[in-house]
Amino acid sequence: MFNLQDPSLLITHSIIGGVIAIGSRCIPVVNPATEQELVAVSLIDLEMLPTAMAKALSAQRGWAELSGWERGAILRR
Repeated sequence: MFNLQDPSLLITHSIIGGVIAIGSRCIPVVNPATEQELVAVSLIDLEMLPTAMAKALSAQRGWAELSGWERGAILRR
């Protein structure tokens, strides 16, 4: 395992439209250099997929309407 200075930065679940979405299955994230499992992350369930796709499409439209400067400012924050 590895240690983070700020463990709150490690998110192992999905967020769909600002809401935590925890599926019924997890998959391991493996360091390819050492083959060590770093963490297990939750997969969304199939029935969550239409909501996730709709929320992603809606968010992308809003993101696309921003100028490059506005997107850059958000990313720098």
